[in-house]
Amino acid sequence: MWPSRQALMQQKTADKRKRRDAQGFLACGPARDWWAKFDKRQQLMMKIGLALFLIGVAVAIGIGISKAVHGTYYSAHGQQNVGGNTS
Repeated sequence: MWPSRQALMQQKTADKRKRRDAQGFLACGPARDWWAKFDKRQQLMMKIGLALFLIGVAVAIGIGISKAVHGTYYSAHGQQNVGGNTS
């Protein structure tokens, strides 16, 4: 006897679910496997490093934009510095 249409659809759905579970969320399976081989301390250090990198990039972009529009930004000692060429 041939399988019914409903049985074929259920099998197809089960196969699809199985493939997705093996792949991970949004194809992040390989990244998840790579991340899992680090211990908790290494994961924490990598998260802190990534956060510092992203903050540095954000500050660099902000200063770059200020310089391009000849804006001002504050230095560590409360002085106001002018970005860009003033000539």
